[in-house]
Amino acid sequence: MHHGAVNARREPRPVRPVLGIDVSGVAEALDDGGGETTWWYDPSTGQVEMGVSEWMAEEFDDDDPAERGLVTIESFGSRAAYADMASFAASVGDRRAADLLQRALQGRGAFRRFRDTLADFPDLLTQWSTYAGANAESRAIEWLVDEGYVDDADGDAELATRAATLDAVVAAVGHPRGLLVDVATVTERWQDIERTLDAGHDVTLLRAGRPWATISLA
Repeated sequence: MHHGAVNARREPRPVRPVLGIDVSGVAEALDDGGGETTWWYDPSTGQVEMGVSEWMAEEFDDDDPAERGLVTIESFGSRAAYADMASFAASVGDRRAADLLQRALQGRGAFRRFRDTLADFPDLLTQWSTYAGANAESRAIEWLVDEGYVDDADGDAELATRAATLDAVVAAVGHPRGLLVDVATVTERWQDIERTLDAGHDVTLLRAGRPWATISLA
């Protein structure tokens, strides 16, 4: 009989369908950059709980959610949400709106300035809400899949739905800019690109459904 170290194996985790999980709650937890709260995922129900930070829990002698089988959701901080704002601003076809949004992202207080700027463009505000939600939920689904709480196939299907939503938003807010072209089709659409540029409009190149570069004669 061979004696030695036993290989540590990750215990099977309860897999649930995405539709049975509080995805928006997971998304909020992952994007929470405040650091004053702790977020927990309950594998047995698919729900999310928000609690005080660890030091506050000890101070006020709160119960430990881990003892109830809940799992900590570690926040990504504000980087991912900031990247969403930058990507959205780059997608906007209205030059004035795009310039103002990009300026709003410079320096401290970017999140507040970005929201304040969007308030002046109601149509963009609606599209931004959809765009931000789809991105945040995509990160949440990826986390659930990586942690073993969602099946790969189910996760891929739900991610594809969010990707389609993102594509629709990019097409809607970027339309005034001129032409949207996937980088893989540049060669076959070159005549369209030339006509668009000659007409004084920009051409936005998309890679993986996201704005990647802009061609402009200005």
